[in-house]
Amino acid sequence: SSHFPNAMAPIKWNAPTIALTVNAILVGLAGLASLSGDDSALPPAFKTDNAHVVRALGHELFIMMCLMTCGIVNNMAQKMCPYFGAGLLVSVWVHIKGDDVSGG
Repeated sequence: SSHFPNAMAPIKWNAPTIALTVNAILVGLAGLASLSGDDSALPPAFKTDNAHVVRALGHELFIMMCLMTCGIVNNMAQKMCPYFGAGLLVSVWVHIKGDDVSGG
C-alpha cells in the first residue's frame, strides 16, 4: 500500500519502452541543438539561413520529445510505437524529397 494514492506505476522496461527512450533522447538532443540556432541536423536542401525557422523546428522537436517522455513514464510506449512506424514513412519521404537518402 502506498502513502500516495496517485503515485505513478513503475516504468515497465520492454522493447517498445527502450526504443521510445532512445528516440526521445535523440529527438531531444536535435531539438535542443535546433533551439540554440544550430542547423546542422537539417539536410543542405532545407537550410535557409533563417534562425527563426531552425528554432521553430527545435520547438516542434522539443514538443515531440515531451510527448515521448510522457508515453514512457505512463507506460504507454507499446501503444505509441506503431504511430512512430507511420511517422517513419513521413521521415523517409522528407529525406527522398530533400535528396538526402544517404542521411548525410
